[in-house]
Amino acid sequence: MIVDIVISINVYQLVPFLFNQIKNIEKYVKSSYIIILNCNDYMFNQLKNVNLPKNVFINPEIINKKTFHGSIFHGIYSNMQFVNTICSEFKFFIVLSGRTIFYKELISHNLANTSHIICNNVFIDNTNTWKLHLYGSNPPEYPEWWWPKFNATLLGQYFLNNNKKMYGTEHEGLCFSYNVIQNILNFLSKNPEIVSELIQTDACVEEFVLQSIAMNEIDKNNLNFGFMRLANISYDSATNYNLPNKYVHKIFYSMKNF
Repeated sequence: MIVDIVISINVYQLVPFLFNQIKNIEKYVKSSYIIILNCNDYMFNQLKNVNLPKNVFINPEIINKKTFHGSIFHGIYSNMQFVNTICSEFKFFIVLSGRTIFYKELISHNLANTSHIICNNVFIDNTNTWKLHLYGSNPPEYPEWWWPKFNATLLGQYFLNNNKKMYGTEHEGLCFSYNVIQNILNFLSKNPEIVSELIQTDACVEEFVLQSIAMNEIDKNNLNFGFMRLANISYDSATNYNLPNKYVHKIFYSMKNF
């Protein structure tokens, strides 16, 4: 299978809401795409006898996720691994949550034209100096955010000990090119102890792991790195629909949003 875009979603409740999310993607994504769902036990059982669109796939690895926990990263990572078993080629991999929807049409050509855009507004350097809070507040509402826990992980220590910067953003709306996905998978496959710790960490490591690896691990054969942020970080009621290169936002679980 060859597609332009792979959309990854962690799902854990509300089957009717999921179907509306799938319809929302169909309405706004104008390039060839597939959707990969990573389920908890409940959603896996709910969906196994449901007729899903042919371009929607259920990842057979069931992961029961918790908020502020590495299990959310685990679901995304598992979907990155799974897509390589069903797709021989794709251009972009987009991470959504179960309550992230599109509000603007997306064409893969537009992503290719903006693929140099990365998030650099939140990072901690090798001297442990705080730079800017994730959501851009000044002064930051939570000055230390999750960095103390991130730094203490094996991955954090790896980057700090190797004089590399670490990057953090919201995970909703993250977008990686095909080559960067392979860079991430290659790094994590070579470091199983890092993966094992991350998926058990009591912190929202999905907000820094993939971003930091994407920025630091480069294959000399393709030289691709970095990531895009496609999300307005505000909820729908505060979305600035005029921001360039933004296509999705978070919503509350309500059928009124569709």
